[in-house]
Amino acid sequence: MTVEPLRTGPGDGRAGRRGSDAWRDVRRTAASMGRAYSRFVYLMKFLLPLAALGILAAMVAWPRLQEVRSPAGASDDGRLEMVKARYLGSDRDARPFSVVAERVVRSTSEPSVVDLVSPEAEMTRDDGSWIAIRADRGRYNEETGKLLLLGDVDLFQDQGYEFRTEEAHVDTQAGNAWGDRPVAGQGPLGELFGQGFRLYDNGRSIVVTGRARMNLTGIGKGGGVP
Repeated sequence: MTVEPLRTGPGDGRAGRRGSDAWRDVRRTAASMGRAYSRFVYLMKFLLPLAALGILAAMVAWPRLQEVRSPAGASDDGRLEMVKARYLGSDRDARPFSVVAERVVRSTSEPSVVDLVSPEAEMTRDDGSWIAIRADRGRYNEETGKLLLLGDVDLFQDQGYEFRTEEAHVDTQAGNAWGDRPVAGQGPLGELFGQGFRLYDNGRSIVVTGRARMNLTGIGKGGGVP
């Protein structure tokens, strides 16, 4: 059997060179993709932790932002309006107070004054006891801390007393409240009526003014006055 050497034609060298060039292109493309992937992995090592921290911060801050103030836009007359607004602060003796309202509309003539819908104010004493006053509507001065409550004004004291009147003035900085409209109340000892009221020291003392009378329905219960 005779074996003849393999003969190559004139075009075979060019085909080999073309194959070599194609292989180099593939290797260059693969190397470029590898470098791009490495850069992607390197960036993700920094971006993913930052994104996680951002999401966590948003989850923590969102309830507080919603609780304090939620903008609602502008009212019909162009005034700034907010819903579910809450004002938090402390009085001159560092005792906390809060003023909340279903809706707040800022006055255009007095920038520091806001009109309130369904407002409620709460003041706390050093021993943790509190007093709350709520009404149909009101007006609050952010600079002075003065609050005017109008409509059906209800005053609640944590010792079991409740009073109702038509108008009340509250000084959140001094911890006092007062009113000169007829007042009716009830508590552990009975019913109380008067022409006005004075509240001092965040509700520690409440005085009914004018021609006051009291029906002592609680007498003789639980060691009361004989």
